[in-house]
Amino acid sequence: MASALWQFAGSIAAVATLSWLAFRYGFAGRPELQDESEAVRLANEISGGFHPVATLLSVTRTAALLRDGADRLALVAPCGAHFVSRLLSPKSRFQRQADKLKVLDGKLAGEFDIGATGGDWERAFARLR
Repeated sequence: MASALWQFAGSIAAVATLSWLAFRYGFAGRPELQDESEAVRLANEISGGFHPVATLLSVTRTAALLRDGADRLALVAPCGAHFVSRLLSPKSRFQRQADKLKVLDGKLAGEFDIGATGGDWERAFARLR
């Protein structure tokens, strides 16, 4: 009976230690973009030569919406502990409510505060269709 109790206590201690290590080394929570330049760097990795001319970070800094000179749109969003950059297609959806724009592309999503630049982004989405 005493050995089972020690085994149980050891298991609890091991789980607590692993949880603390995961939190300590940044494996908890969603990744955040540091700034627009990080979003641009990630978008530049898209094959086919995507070079952004306009960038919009989400309020929570967990996603970015980018537009290039050819009016193509890209979404940078978290997927697990990393970011995925994807060109938006006509199948991508967006919803606008006042100054908020929600972009959905498969399992990737981002919510943006578009403010005065809303018309530019809406025109880009209209051209995407």
